[in-house]
Amino acid sequence: MATPSPQLEAALASFAASGASQDQVAQLRGALVADPKLMQQFDQEAIAGHLRGFALQAANSSTPNLTGTYNIQSGVVTLPAIGIQSTGTVANSDLRASLQVQQMSIAFARSAYQDAARTSHPVTQDMVDNLQSTINGSPFLADEVKKAATTIDQSDGQRPKRAQLEAFGFLGPGMAAGGTYDGGNKIMNLPPLGLQSSSATNLHGRFNDRDMTFVLGHEIQHSFNHASKAQATQKFLSDVEAQSKVRGPIHDYTDELRAYIQAGREDEAKAEIAGWNALLSQQQRINPHAGLKAMQATQIDRVNDFVTTNPLTGVAAGKQGLTFNQDGSLSQTSGNIAAMGHHYFDRPSPLYSQPGQRPVGIGEHRNAMGALQPTADYPNYYGTWGIEQILQAEDRANVMYQGARPQVTIDMAALGLKEHLIENEGLDRGVNKSPFPYQDTSTRPPTLHHFDHTQDGSVNPAHDHTYVPVVPSAPAATGSLGPDDPAHPDHRMLEQIRSGVRKIDESVGKPYDDMSERVSRSLLAVCKDNREAYPAAGDRSLADNALSRVDHVVMGKTGNVFAVEGRLDDPAHRRVHV
Repeated sequence: MATPSPQLEAALASFAASGASQDQVAQLRGALVADPKLMQQFDQEAIAGHLRGFALQAANSSTPNLTGTYNIQSGVVTLPAIGIQSTGTVANSDLRASLQVQQMSIAFARSAYQDAARTSHPVTQDMVDNLQSTINGSPFLADEVKKAATTIDQSDGQRPKRAQLEAFGFLGPGMAAGGTYDGGNKIMNLPPLGLQSSSATNLHGRFNDRDMTFVLGHEIQHSFNHASKAQATQKFLSDVEAQSKVRGPIHDYTDELRAYIQAGREDEAKAEIAGWNALLSQQQRINPHAGLKAMQATQIDRVNDFVTTNPLTGVAAGKQGLTFNQDGSLSQTSGNIAAMGHHYFDRPSPLYSQPGQRPVGIGEHRNAMGALQPTADYPNYYGTWGIEQILQAEDRANVMYQGARPQVTIDMAALGLKEHLIENEGLDRGVNKSPFPYQDTSTRPPTLHHFDHTQDGSVNPAHDHTYVPVVPSAPAATGSLGPDDPAHPDHRMLEQIRSGVRKIDESVGKPYDDMSERVSRSLLAVCKDNREAYPAAGDRSLADNALSRVDHVVMGKTGNVFAVEGRLDDPAHRRVHV
């Protein structure tokens, strides 16, 4: 059995010196020794000088302490009285859970965050105090945090398996959200300014204990939802992979996206319910009779997704579909989850909200000045990632059907998706950054659109997290659209050429990019009127020499690219080059 380092032994000795009994010291020591990983973490903090002692919450203290507190300057962890028994040497589960939370608190206190200019700053005691007082101020939240910190995620791929929550971290400066849960790293990320108190020396601080309570309750629920959400995500990826390989004229991804977005809707709805319960618990600690009216009095905007006021009577009432328990809490029933999915997840983007609706803006969109101005609603926030996976799967599969790639179709309106919001959010096309054509089947007939790469400015600096609108062009005399349109007579040949050029790119480890697209379109032009391939032809027509299809695209030794109709070993094959 591992033993504490001399530095950790000194911290344990300070606990005895602070007035703890021998039994209480034995409980603390036993809780650490029983968990080798936890003791190693505390050992490291003690050796680094970050942990110098333990103390027990004073009996006459009126400050809530349900999970413990940590002071950066003294290096002392103050344990909650409920976790230490007056007699006995065996540690209870509450002490073990509080130690897990305090290990995260010490690590958080020694971390750093980035401001809007991406300058790093160390975490302050104010930020630590605000985080810990928020957790300690809500019995429901404190229990959920301790539960997440001690519940092993059985779906975790790492060995040994990790707990649902292992650390607190920060949102980056390029993200607008109340908080996020990173299931891959088991980290809850919070906004730096949201943990900073407003003061004369920090006018940008916006800590609000009520809002932070709701956020923490919301995000901690995501940790409990993680396994089922990960399972739904894996099914989505498997279904997309299968669809991308179907050899047929149409690849319709509406159903795959619908299932993925619905999994997100349920995940977010459950998290909102947990946020409500955390805030209600905080209010009922202050006033045991607090209910819907008291929740409205918190003036937290999030409460408006749950409660409405009768304009005639002024009486607060739950929103349609929600069934509150007698104490005002909400259970995770199917009816409540469905109702919260509607009241929260389905709120519209600020760009599309109608009078009387409650808009929501999340994500990474920036305005022309580079400042965050989030425009995504939840369906499009989730949909952006889903679309990225579909386009990348299509590029990997590169299926050809009757000489052309299948049409990708999506019923955008049925899913609540808007290309405008998706490209504003920052669509990552992956290695292949060329615009991707798709048919929006929510119109009759379906409408041709393109998804553009907007995750950064690598294609065009003006496209960074910005919608790329369709540039209207004058229609040809026949009224037909360009060869990107599946109805255009040259569309199939263009897809045949693109497929061949993409294979050349892949053979040399190069992505299909703007240059690849220019080569493809140039080849299409000479396939239809290959005059440049035969400069001695003069003015006579070369229509008889035009290609009717492209079976191969090959790179010549001199750098020319050839489009070939027929077998490569057939002397009678037709070919053109650029």
